[in-house]
Amino acid sequence: MKKLYLLCTIIFVIGCSSKKAVQSKNVSFIYEAALKNDSLRVLVDHKNTVVSQFMSGEGRSSNGPTKNEDWEELNGMITNLNVRKLKDLTTPKDRVYIKEPMKAVFKIAVNNTIYKTQEFDDGNPPVEIEAIVAKLLNIHTTQIERIQLTH
Repeated sequence: MKKLYLLCTIIFVIGCSSKKAVQSKNVSFIYEAALKNDSLRVLVDHKNTVVSQFMSGEGRSSNGPTKNEDWEELNGMITNLNVRKLKDLTTPKDRVYIKEPMKAVFKIAVNNTIYKTQEFDDGNPPVEIEAIVAKLLNIHTTQIERIQLTH
């Protein structure tokens, strides 16, 4: 009985510590999309948020501290996400586009290991990461708008 209790305790501790590892400060969220000469990128880690956008020959980029609420929200979104299975996520194929969308990829870097999705159409991510991608795009848009207001 003691061995069973000890085994259950060890499994519980390992399970909890592996989830906390994904939520540690050693995590970076990266969203990249590109098509021909257009691209956008957003990288968020516990200290910095870096965004860039190059459209129609014009480029803008911004680097600043990550807002605490953004960091907490993103970490909350990955609590049930198995980063090792990102590469296996399937992308929705039911959209019809007037013009070709940028091709996107979502990555999470955990302790210097990068986990990434297969390429998908910008704005049409796999359902499992839809909220994370929406949050990253919201951060990107907010930063780019701030740059435009100052110039």
